[in-house]
Amino acid sequence: MKRFVLLFSLLWLFSVQGELFAQDEAVHPNEILTPIAFEITGPLRDNPIDLSFELDQAEFYMNNQRDREINPNIFPPDFENMPNDPGVQTKAGWKESPKATLKNFAGQNSGFYPPDCNGTVGANYYFQVVNLTYAIYNKSTGAVVAGPSPLNSIFNSSLPGAGYNDGDPIVLWDEHADRWLFAEFSYSGSNDYMLIAVSQTNDPTGSWYSWSFDVSDLPDYMKFGIWEDGYYMATNTGGAGKNDVY
Repeated sequence: MKRFVLLFSLLWLFSVQGELFAQDEAVHPNEILTPIAFEITGPLRDNPIDLSFELDQAEFYMNNQRDREINPNIFPPDFENMPNDPGVQTKAGWKESPKATLKNFAGQNSGFYPPDCNGTVGANYYFQVVNLTYAIYNKSTGAVVAGPSPLNSIFNSSLPGAGYNDGDPIVLWDEHADRWLFAEFSYSGSNDYMLIAVSQTNDPTGSWYSWSFDVSDLPDYMKFGIWEDGYYMATNTGGAGKNDVY
């Protein structure tokens, strides 16, 4: 019995060591992509307020009776006639010490489902994005200082892929570099792109550096990580041979 336990222990030790050594192996990318275009945008504070295209698009979805007959739960959902869900929470949970709200002001509405709401707070501003618009607010007063405007108006129209406003936006504030990062995918044309912009200064209402990347089909659900040598993006492209980390 002791020999069996000793043999098992040694096998387990070798297995763990093998896993530890395997984790030390460097992982290298099999492909390095560079942007196909770079441009500097004008100040976002100068972009005109424009919500007309979004209202037209929302009205199209709401009046598309054929789609609603095929799928009754298509945008917008008919919450009043949905069956009762036993998992729905009907009352607020208990909390030990409620804290007062520091700031509360109205944000943007979205006529799309899902609205893909996203936002980030910097030192002086709050930057909110939804499908398919952005708005920048003074963090202290809640006053709108830029927008609401179409997401793709953050980029120059000459940037490849920026002619389409496809949404699924991400905005982040890099507190280490004191800069803002924005990204939106573009897939409505003949090719798919990832549009990325970084503010020139810590003022998001000013001009931005912008890039267009030629990426794999529909780089969905992009997420960003900040590292000392750059920004890293992961997407859900699905399928073998597709690029998931950039």
